[in-house]
Amino acid sequence: MVIRGRAITAIKKQQQRKRLKHYGVTASLVVLNVLIYVGALALAFHLPMFRINATVVAGVTGARAREVQSKIQNLLTESSFYIFPKFTTITTGKNLAASLTGAIPWIELATVKTDESNALHVQVVERKPAYIVCDANDVCYYADINTLVFAQAPDFSAPVYPELKTPRPATSSIMMTNVFAPDIAKKVEELLQAFLKQDVHVSAFEETAEGSFKIYTKEGWYVRMTNDESPRSVSDSLHATIQSAKFAGEYKQNPKNLEYIDVRLIDKVFYKFSGNESHATTTFTHN
Repeated sequence: MVIRGRAITAIKKQQQRKRLKHYGVTASLVVLNVLIYVGALALAFHLPMFRINATVVAGVTGARAREVQSKIQNLLTESSFYIFPKFTTITTGKNLAASLTGAIPWIELATVKTDESNALHVQVVERKPAYIVCDANDVCYYADINTLVFAQAPDFSAPVYPELKTPRPATSSIMMTNVFAPDIAKKVEELLQAFLKQDVHVSAFEETAEGSFKIYTKEGWYVRMTNDESPRSVSDSLHATIQSAKFAGEYKQNPKNLEYIDVRLIDKVFYKFSGNESHATTTFTHN
């Protein structure tokens, strides 16, 4: 009985070794096939038929076109898992466009296409400056209509675009950030248009700590309003004030002495000329 038991144990161990050997061979074959497949795929992606052999940039010229060309060349050298080219003729398009807009802040939109000759055609749309915002070191930057900061501005830009005034951020944190939240940015855009209709030219918007706006004009005075007030009601208040006989008379005599117009109250507008007490226009209701 003892001899028989030992024989059975020996047979089981032999069968177990055979199974392990079989599993090992199978696993090795699987790994080998995967490596062959990956190698063949990597080699295929490096074939000339999949390579991008030229890049054509449209929408910008000069230094900016060269910047786009250089960034594209850098992106084309990137790889996935150190094996596969990240971008080829069949893997460009949205991925490369997204990488390009993420790498170059002044690009608002990029479209990428390839043609039959494996040339890459990149159409670039630049962000348009709408505002100026300055950091703690008095270095100023362009911001677009959504108040996204995207490029450093030359010194002469300050009089050209309205300045967005906020607690000044550090230089390292200002680029590619929004100065205002989307709802405030939309309001600022509408206010700018509303003031232009009143022939009032805005030089700066300031969001104050107590929850109001100060809108500075190039004429030297400013308007105070609450953040929850609509651009239309502010425009109506401003129009009513400018058209009132008493204000018009004082402004005609001393246009440079006007300090502010305050539209924060629902039914009255206050204004003040330097050296005088503040005055209120005739009571009216906002539309």
